[in-house]
Amino acid sequence: IFFGALIANLFFFATKFNDVASVTSSLEATTVITEDSSNVTQYYPVCSDLFGAENNDLLNMSAPDQGRLRSDSDLSVLDALFLAQVVYEMDNFRIDEMIASYFDDEYQVLLAQFEVPYHLHITHKTEEIDFVAIRGTASLEEALQDLSLFVEVALFEGLQWVVPFLNALPTTFVTSLIYYSSLTEQLLNAGVRDQFDEQIYDYLTDYLSNTTTSLHLIGHSLGGAIAAIVGANLFEDGYDSYIASLGVCSPGLLYSSAKFGFGISALDKTSRSVLPRRDLVSAIDIHGGSVQDIDCNENSMFSCHVTPSVICELYRNCPWQLAKKPALFDCYCNNQDLHEEKGRQQFGDCMNVTECDGSSCFV
Repeated sequence: IFFGALIANLFFFATKFNDVASVTSSLEATTVITEDSSNVTQYYPVCSDLFGAENNDLLNMSAPDQGRLRSDSDLSVLDALFLAQVVYEMDNFRIDEMIASYFDDEYQVLLAQFEVPYHLHITHKTEEIDFVAIRGTASLEEALQDLSLFVEVALFEGLQWVVPFLNALPTTFVTSLIYYSSLTEQLLNAGVRDQFDEQIYDYLTDYLSNTTTSLHLIGHSLGGAIAAIVGANLFEDGYDSYIASLGVCSPGLLYSSAKFGFGISALDKTSRSVLPRRDLVSAIDIHGGSVQDIDCNENSMFSCHVTPSVICELYRNCPWQLAKKPALFDCYCNNQDLHEEKGRQQFGDCMNVTECDGSSCFV
């Protein structure tokens, strides 16, 4: 009965969200933003975020035409979103060619794993900067496995719709409640995290023991959650490295922090999130750290969860000079004929790179 009511509520709110979206789209259609506009408040605050060496200066948003970034080694949020997307494309294009082309041969691929958890590790050739991009869910089988990671908080938040009790409880009490509720599931499915965060955590533990770097973990959906889990745990381990994560359309982790082995403070100090409105996955749990909500004007709320919706929303609402390859983003977001011809929307189709299949995509 409970799950039946939960599903009915989901579809009810989905319908309401879509109605609101149609009204929002019609209103926003009357607003035109030109490239030469001097009103910098048109941009999302996350547009000024940098991903690079720890001590680099922030972008001067008051004059975006006077220089893309303070350091060429820094990545903007658009560059970070490129990485969040290309990890989904590793099975279709030579990933080493994509990275070399986009970053002008400044970064090299250290690892491309073509099995769960799919992830990509690139490093700067001359500076101590590393990026690990983690793929999210790409099949129904993976989605069912993902549920086990967040089943406790999802059940409690489902009950919250009936009896709003979570908001009345201290946060530390809720984290303990989720932790103890997860113990039974951990006994029944003890190895579930081996195929998610723990494998990447073990890999990066070995890597950080031999280097001091600025490490940025990036992921979409479940990949964003894994990035935040690994980043917070590595931060608490006390490595002499700068560690940060960026989650796109990812579930929150504040209530589940004790379950995944880190404190709320570690999450607040390492996590950044970009969350489309009307995205159900982003509504799971509570987000810690820095959170940027963005609009989603897709006809379907489920389309709000996919990476093209987020990438193109930020491309159109951040200074286009922020991307290392603005023309590539223009093709990705606006070349509908190409996407219809290929039956997909991927950066690789807009780049002069080799098509491939599976693990042959990285040599």
